[in-house]
Amino acid sequence: MLLVLAALGVVGICAHSLGPWLLQRWNEEAGAFGHGPLVLAVALPWLLLAARRAPRSRKVSLALLLAVPAGLLLWLLAARGSGSAGALGAWMALLALIAAGGGSAMLRRLFPVLGFLFFALPWPLKLVDDLSLPLRDFALRGGLLLAPSGVLREGEGARLIVGDGRLLVGEVCSGLRSSVTLLAVAWLFATLTRLKPWRFALCVLAAPLCAVLANALRVTWLIHVAHHSGVDAAGPGTLAHDASGIVAFALAASLMLLTTRAGSRGASIAQPSAPPSAHPTDQTSPSKLWFAAVAAAFFAAAFLARVEAPTPLPTGLGRFLPTELRLGDNNALRGREIALELSTRQLLQPDGWIYRTFGADDRFSVCLVYGSGAVIRIHAPEICYQGNGYELASARELPCPDDFSESPENLHELQLTKGDEQRLSWAFYRSGYQSTAGYNSFAMRALWRPSAPQALLLISTRMQSGGVDQARRELRWFLRELAPGLSEILSQL
Repeated sequence: MLLVLAALGVVGICAHSLGPWLLQRWNEEAGAFGHGPLVLAVALPWLLLAARRAPRSRKVSLALLLAVPAGLLLWLLAARGSGSAGALGAWMALLALIAAGGGSAMLRRLFPVLGFLFFALPWPLKLVDDLSLPLRDFALRGGLLLAPSGVLREGEGARLIVGDGRLLVGEVCSGLRSSVTLLAVAWLFATLTRLKPWRFALCVLAAPLCAVLANALRVTWLIHVAHHSGVDAAGPGTLAHDASGIVAFALAASLMLLTTRAGSRGASIAQPSAPPSAHPTDQTSPSKLWFAAVAAAFFAAAFLARVEAPTPLPTGLGRFLPTELRLGDNNALRGREIALELSTRQLLQPDGWIYRTFGADDRFSVCLVYGSGAVIRIHAPEICYQGNGYELASARELPCPDDFSESPENLHELQLTKGDEQRLSWAFYRSGYQSTAGYNSFAMRALWRPSAPQALLLISTRMQSGGVDQARRELRWFLRELAPGLSEILSQL
């Protein structure tokens, strides 16, 4: 137990900056990791109790293998401010320290508990968005298969035409939250019932599949409620909507248990293994020097991380963009400067920004945020839109239609919905003096070259009666008008 307490203490010190990030992600209103504190509250006492009877050995090779990636991830937390990397690094560091102090035998005995602790870690926001969209699309398609006649999907988005109303299937209805939670429940169930390895794997793998299937059935139910009782009866806050979420999770858990039992018909639960012998060779732990050496490596990674000085960024970049556009001969679209919302500034922490709209109804908008420093300043635009109440209907990449200086090869296209408003947006990132539509490639460059400027360019238009095709034509025109000024701006970033 003292070994585990010491390991937890080392990890807590090395990853001390992780606390606010974890609390923020756990407490997100529409987040998928609200179960994190409960997992932590169960796993830590369980780990301490299990460590009292865990065997020890002299084999520390596994500790050394785990220490290298763990140290790198802790360095990314300290030097680059990457919370996702730091959370994974802290978990791997705990494994490495236990293996260094108690050997591979102790790590193997405690791994089921440590594996359960892993489910308290929030996933990267971009990964959550990338998974939510296809899961929601699957739920929509599944719901439409069993929907009453006359229910149609509106374009490529997430709105369904149900009678005279529109039913929006939001990202919180993707089933990701129930999938992640059920994964933790499946791991806990398989560990406590001591399932054999293949049954253990079957139980854990079945959990997300059952959650996705149950969520598709839930969407089907809500479509029927909307069809017979009106769209308002199926919206968030209604009994049909909220109670169906609880029922869907219970159904998913039942399907998981049935799948595990059906897949292991005739097999029995593994019996607890005999307690380890008291032979001195089995009970002799590796030298305390191994534990101290691994801990020292983690302290060095966390506290000796070199933070590169940021590159000074130019000011007054907005002068390169037009303040008025001509749409036809007699239609002048005047530009209007908009201040970024406080929540957006707190999230992105930019050194500067340009946010300009055109037209009386903000028909077109261009937003450029930029900054430099150790912390990755730029987030995926989906996250900012969701923070402002938009629902992501679809996302894809398409070739950049206008080849201007410093332009990317592709653009990231988003279709968004907020009430009756629909918008089409194009975005791309810039880091390491290169433009790209992919967030992952942007983030990798930003991690390894934090002193270089980082930027996100986002142009947007309201979708009119012509739908997506008309909106794309309008954005092509808008980008062409902005291209000369964008070339000047991007050359300085």
